[in-house]
Amino acid sequence: MRNALLFSLCFFSASFLSAQTNPENIVVGSMGNSGSAYIGGVLALGINPSRLLAYEYHEQKASVTIFPAGFMLKNNSINIDLYNTLFGKETRGVSGDKTEWTDDDKRKLLNAIDDEFEINGRASVMLFGASYFHNDKVGAFGFHIMDHFGGRGILNGEFLEYALYGNERFLGRDLGGRNTTSNAYWYREYALSYAREFATSFRARNLRPIESIKVGASLKWIAAHAYSELNDESRIFHSPTGDSLAATVLYTATSAARGRLQDNNSTESFSLFPESVGNGLGLDLGMSFNYRETMTFAISLNNLGFVSFGDNALLKTADTTIIFTGLTDPISGEANKNQLDSISNGVRAQNRTADGFTRALPTHLRVGFVMILDDRLKFPAALTIDYVQGFNNNFGNTGIPILGVGGEIRPVREMPIRTGIQLGGRQGFAWAFGLGYDQKNVAIDFNIGNIFLPFAPSAVKNLTFGLAIRGRFLNVEK
Repeated sequence: MRNALLFSLCFFSASFLSAQTNPENIVVGSMGNSGSAYIGGVLALGINPSRLLAYEYHEQKASVTIFPAGFMLKNNSINIDLYNTLFGKETRGVSGDKTEWTDDDKRKLLNAIDDEFEINGRASVMLFGASYFHNDKVGAFGFHIMDHFGGRGILNGEFLEYALYGNERFLGRDLGGRNTTSNAYWYREYALSYAREFATSFRARNLRPIESIKVGASLKWIAAHAYSELNDESRIFHSPTGDSLAATVLYTATSAARGRLQDNNSTESFSLFPESVGNGLGLDLGMSFNYRETMTFAISLNNLGFVSFGDNALLKTADTTIIFTGLTDPISGEANKNQLDSISNGVRAQNRTADGFTRALPTHLRVGFVMILDDRLKFPAALTIDYVQGFNNNFGNTGIPILGVGGEIRPVREMPIRTGIQLGGRQGFAWAFGLGYDQKNVAIDFNIGNIFLPFAPSAVKNLTFGLAIRGRFLNVEK
């Protein structure tokens, strides 16, 4: 039972965290998913293309990233302490592979999981990224290639209770698969970006004039390599006596992949550069402007577009009702072969090649603000605030808004210290922290998404970390 339930949890979980966050952008992640109005150069890619026109702390015209990568994993119920209590051999003082949960173990698991168990995971890697700011007249250019991997799974808490206790708690009750879903994906984006500054004559009473605005856009080609989603609305009703049940098996599974990602019997080997199973176009639009010398505002609309899947698309559906009154007929005593066959046939999905399907990209709006505090603190410092609003639930996106508040200080000019809190989204509350080594021609950044991780690693329910190295060159002509 213990291993079977663990397999069930992993099955549903392996199927992002939110696309409103950018785990590969270590600087933004360190400041609680804020800083879109503060970053510049290559750091603007995927966040706000207009910020290609802004310099980093060390002003250089060109910058190149070296495989910045970020990883994020979160669940809403189980921390490492509870995991060890339920599954760990040393913690339980158990030898061997077979152990049985006590009633106290079961209660601890159910108490940790409210209505549903949810797990999200995401990883992003920028395979290549570069930016170049020529001059104010010509503008700035950027190009990047980025991989996005992710998955999300939700399992109705009633199913866990059913797996732990059987039907004894559901006699005469309805057991539903409401909101039991999972999805997983892998896609790569190739993006070309451009930004330029325009003079403006905007004036408003009692406000200082805005002399110019920065405008940018990124055009993306999307190559999807794997995608899957499951929606389960199955229901089970047990009779009050527990000797019979009626079940409605209703679920849909959609997938598109190649090789072993689609078929375990495939002889096609895995490749880091596989042929795509879906393609699409995406667009990022961004704008930013300075107000006074110490404040900057930025706004961007990211991932406008879609991905169409055609090749290797597969649809699995089940929609049937099952009646089961026992393994044997109560009158004749013979095996209920017809009922057993109906269960086997009903649960088995009908497979067919799909005609294709389309999914919108994880579109979201990002609004950012930064205030430079150098004069007040006597060393370089900045306060950053971002608001992010998603518009769909695709590719790990969510309609739950995110508010990030953070900042950066440099008591030592070459060693930035960053921190910030994030509220909302699928991750909920998170307090991030990051450190950097920032010289004129090279920068190294590291972050963790949960500041409590080094102090109480067994109590946290989410893991987030990232590492990035980038080079800068070409001095700015004063």
